[in-house]
Amino acid sequence: MIGSYQYEQYKFQIPMFSEIARTYLLFCDPDLQVDPLLAPQRDWTEIFGMSLEDRLQAVALIEAIMLAVGGRLIKDDLSILKDDPAYSEVRIAKLMQTLEDLTTTVESSREMASQVPGLPEHLKRFALNPLTRYPIVDIGEGILVAPQPFYLMHTLSIGNLYYRGFKAWKNFSSELGYRVEAYVGKQLEYAQFEQVLSEIDYGTKSPKLSVDWFAIFDDTVLLIECKGAKISQPALSGDPDKTYKLLEKSIDKARGQLKNSSELILGEHEKFRAIPKHLKQLGLIVTTEPIHCANDSMFTGNLQNPGIPCLAISLGELERLTALGAEKMIQVISKVIDGPTWSVHNAINEHLPEDGTQTNQILADAYDKFYPDLP
Repeated sequence: MIGSYQYEQYKFQIPMFSEIARTYLLFCDPDLQVDPLLAPQRDWTEIFGMSLEDRLQAVALIEAIMLAVGGRLIKDDLSILKDDPAYSEVRIAKLMQTLEDLTTTVESSREMASQVPGLPEHLKRFALNPLTRYPIVDIGEGILVAPQPFYLMHTLSIGNLYYRGFKAWKNFSSELGYRVEAYVGKQLEYAQFEQVLSEIDYGTKSPKLSVDWFAIFDDTVLLIECKGAKISQPALSGDPDKTYKLLEKSIDKARGQLKNSSELILGEHEKFRAIPKHLKQLGLIVTTEPIHCANDSMFTGNLQNPGIPCLAISLGELERLTALGAEKMIQVISKVIDGPTWSVHNAINEHLPEDGTQTNQILADAYDKFYPDLP
């Protein structure tokens, strides 16, 4: 039940700046080092009728307009945009197309809300909110309402795009996994570890793969396994059986990978000799979305023993950690592992300046690339 509240409230606590910049970096960044055969650059016009970059800008403009009018827009009032030199005919067309795609009727919204498959009565309040797909409601007479403008940009979060991509491209789930892996490597390089090593194939006749990344700094090596799996709606809603299946599918497998790679390092396997066996080993499991119970012994007690101290974190937490630099990143990870009452975010805050500001430059640069200059 606690997990239900965590998932319900968490999305309102995170800065959409980082969420949307991450979307851009995973799906639009031409510098992301990912094998195009494993994760081809998909054409999002098949879904949106425009590029993902254009969709990002169109939604950002709609959000700005909705905030300016208090969430209640008379659709005909948008005709004044034609007289504004900042809005080209093409830009207006994409904005209107996006507005149409984000809008539903009161009746349709109610129908979506009533379709709650497989959830017990006490969990139905945590079911999928129709606003996550249609954040604008047409209440008639040309009036459009955004009950919670936050949901506009949230439609472009990785979690929401996953469903759109999965319906369009059958391999999208595995492709996202490869993109997440490459993105984690980009963040590790940004943290300025002394050495960052990618996945090792130690098989002889057939492939056998290590964890995705090894990051070395001073006397410590981080063993990092990435998991791009989407959290199902029943798990988000707090269904205990679905939550445990999620842990088995992603966290359990990752813990096994950590154990295998650790043993290969300690056993001085020839393919792992670039990683000294005397280094202190810490395991890091990075998930696309936060799995709030992934470090709770009540849930992980029946999972594989990773053999080394380990911590499961989300991409958002990784971005905050890498912004600290390698040394402080390791300090925070160690602190949270040693003291279960510490959250990653609170431990990071201990290392911030007095004003509490923190910038991940990778995210900041990405945001500047796609976010439009709003008139």
